[in-house]
Amino acid sequence: MLKVRNLYARKIINFPYSTKEPFMVVVREVASSPDLVRVYVKGAPELVLPSCERYYNNQFMLEDLNENEKSNILENHIVDMAQRAQKVISFAYKEMSLSDLNQMIEDFQNNLEDPEFKQELVQDLIYLVTFGLDDPVRSTVAESI
Repeated sequence: MLKVRNLYARKIINFPYSTKEPFMVVVREVASSPDLVRVYVKGAPELVLPSCERYYNNQFMLEDLNENEKSNILENHIVDMAQRAQKVISFAYKEMSLSDLNQMIEDFQNNLEDPEFKQELVQDLIYLVTFGLDDPVRSTVAESI
C-alpha cells in the first residue's frame, strides 16, 4: 500500500523532524483529486494538538475539538504514556486545495524555510490519534556514558 501511495501521491513539501521542532510535516497530492493536497503532521502532542480544530467522533463524524478536550488529552492520556516511559506521538492532517497551497507559497515569496510559512501550513488540523511507543534504552547507551 505504501508504494502505491508514494507512486500516485507525489510529495510536494517535506519538513523533517528536528530536535528544535519535534514534529514533521509532509504535504502530498491526493491521488484521487488532483486539485487537493493533504498536509500530514506528526510529532510531540504539545506541538500538534494546539493546531487542531476538529476530530473524528466515535461515529466518524467531524466535531470541533475544544480546549477542554485538548487539555484532557494532554493532561490525562499523554502524561500516563510518558510515565510509562513511552515515546508519545500525535498525528493530524488537513486537506486544502492545491491553489490555496500555491497561493500560500507565493505569499511567502517561495521561502518555504520561513517559520511563519510552516506555522500557517499546520493551522486548522484534524486531530487523528495520540499513541505511545515503547522506547527502550539501547544497550549501547551505557557504553557511551
